[in-house]
Amino acid sequence: MAIFIFLALRLLPPYISNYQLQDSIQDLALIASYSPMSEEDILQQVISRAGGYGIELPAKQVTIHKGNGSVVIVAQYTVPVDLAVRRIELRFEPSASNRQIAAK
Repeated sequence: MAIFIFLALRLLPPYISNYQLQDSIQDLALIASYSPMSEEDILQQVISRAGGYGIELPAKQVTIHKGNGSVVIVAQYTVPVDLAVRRIELRFEPSASNRQIAAK
């Protein structure tokens, strides 16, 4: 039981932070598709929001594409987790898009 609690305390926080970042960049993709934000503005927002969740996210690990009413945001990062007997790296790739469907 103690091992399970230890693992949960070590592994859950990175997953929760990733979920929060995923939700936040989905909101950002929706907002950015209807605003005059540039790709650079969106990038700075993603990095800022990641920092708010305790995620270090260098600009080179974020891809932004904006055009014709659509926005695609993809971030890739790893989180090192020390499990006392072994160190692992959790890999995350939160992404969001707001691709508009063409009217027929």
